[in-house]
Amino acid sequence: MAYHNFHIGNKDGYILVEWLIALSLIIIIALMGAMICKPITSSTELNLCTQEVVYTIKKVQLWSMLGHRNERMSQGEFILKKSSYVIREGYGGVYEEHVLPSNIESMHIMKRVYFSAYGLPYDGTEFILQDTRTGTKNRIWISVQTGRIRWEQM
Repeated sequence: MAYHNFHIGNKDGYILVEWLIALSLIIIIALMGAMICKPITSSTELNLCTQEVVYTIKKVQLWSMLGHRNERMSQGEFILKKSSYVIREGYGGVYEEHVLPSNIESMHIMKRVYFSAYGLPYDGTEFILQDTRTGTKNRIWISVQTGRIRWEQM
């Protein structure tokens, strides 16, 4: 019987150690999850902003390619500023300015691109957007030979 009481006391000690180990593992996993989730949301915001900018550049490119039929649209232009971007449709036409999120900025003070009727860029074939909180960067580039617009994380 004495041996049985000793065994029960030992079992209670093991349960306490198991609880401490389990609690430690839960805390470690929670901290690792918190560290991983924060950069993912920041890079997601940067990626969404980059996709929006690429879509807008493609829109301006399409305006230029269709412009040979419509003089008003013949000079579409995209201008990337430090904290915003502008699209301009023809001379004296539509002028739209879109503000980037507060933590996203261009690495360039001002960079512009406009396209030929074939969709090939004249100027500014590379743009870089940066998340100021995390330091992550995305690069947008336009192929001079094909006019293809792509982006990648740096």
